[in-house]
Amino acid sequence: MTAKDLNKRDLLLQQRAARLMERTLPDQVRRAYDDAAGEDRDRARTALVARGQLTEEELTTLPVDEAIAVALGRLRAQTAQLDEQSTRQEGEKSGRSETVTRPPRTLRRG
Repeated sequence: MTAKDLNKRDLLLQQRAARLMERTLPDQVRRAYDDAAGEDRDRARTALVARGQLTEEELTTLPVDEAIAVALGRLRAQTAQLDEQSTRQEGEKSGRSETVTRPPRTLRRG
């Protein structure tokens, strides 16, 4: 499902998930770099790549602090898109309600 396809409820859930993820993302990136984490390390790497927050190449070449910055930057860009869509939906909603509820113009006779 793309950002364009989200209804109001789904959009709100995506925004909440993104805010939560922003708080937990640094720890997940650190886990993806931790050689002692074993299976957790692999799961963290797979999740970061699947969500598009980091690539395999970035995970192998960037230092931890830079990887965190890159992942947070991408997440914040996604969050900004969601916020923009929410604002746009609110604008469309208020615009539609005005035109739907406004009584038709009548001409005075006489």
